Amino acid sequence: MGRSRVWGGESPLYGPSWTLDNPFTARNYRSEAGLPISNSGEYLAFGQLIDETGVIYTHAKPAEYGQTGGWQEVIVPDPRQQIRLIYTTKVTPPF
Repeated sequence: MGRSRVWGGESPLYGPSWTLDNPFTARNYRSEAGLPISNSGEYLAFGQLIDETGVIYTHAKPAEYGQTGGWQEVIVPDPRQQIRLIYTTKVTPPF
């Protein structure tokens, strides 16, 4: 199954929060995904989940500065081992 992750700044490529949904379909992805200010949102990664061990399917929680949360979130405990990276690209403008 495909997973995507918006990352950048202090949020690394292989962080634990991924999603099944396409971030470009959101009205305001930064808010709906509850991205912290430390995530610059300038990159988008797409990968395939190859190991479901310990994976949690949930929804993003509201975050600082009024982000609403609610976006589908997939918590991957060891993404470097559990996700096969297909690509990562710079997003302009950032999320």
